[in-house]
Amino acid sequence: GDYFCFLDDDAWFADSDIITKLIEKFTSGSQDLAAVMPNIFEITGSENYLRYPYSRYTRLLTFNGGAVVIRKTAFINYGPFPDSEYGAEEKSISLRFYQGDQKIMILPNVVVNHKPSIVRNFKKLSFLSARNDIIWTLTYSPISLIGLVLIWKIIVWVRHSIIKKAGLLY
Repeated sequence: GDYFCFLDDDAWFADSDIITKLIEKFTSGSQDLAAVMPNIFEITGSENYLRYPYSRYTRLLTFNGGAVVIRKTAFINYGPFPDSEYGAEEKSISLRFYQGDQKIMILPNVVVNHKPSIVRNFKKLSFLSARNDIIWTLTYSPISLIGLVLIWKIIVWVRHSIIKKAGLLY
């Protein structure tokens, strides 16, 4: 086929025509569209919410690897995902898409349900995500922007650590 669809094992389609709706954006868009992702409805038990606050078709800098359709030619040219322990794999390929002037879009009115396992080691997963995010940033960011982007990433991950009460593990 011309597209790859990635869906995590703890996610499922809210409607049977989701892939069709996402692929339609490729056929009606330009050739520089690399990935289209749906919005994600987080089911946590205590609080259910849409992960992304967008109300219209919007360009993003990265995508969520748990639910996305990627154009096959873009994946071949800018992929694959890195061979690393869990965390932030999609940010690596997103940075390569960005370097190649490839677009990532979200279609917020198309929804995938996500119910993460309650037996996950969130501190370890958060640590690996933060570590990998910084590695990909250092690897693929333009040299002139590394300092600024690295400071921004550190602020984002420290804030995330405080919110999630993960402590100094980050």
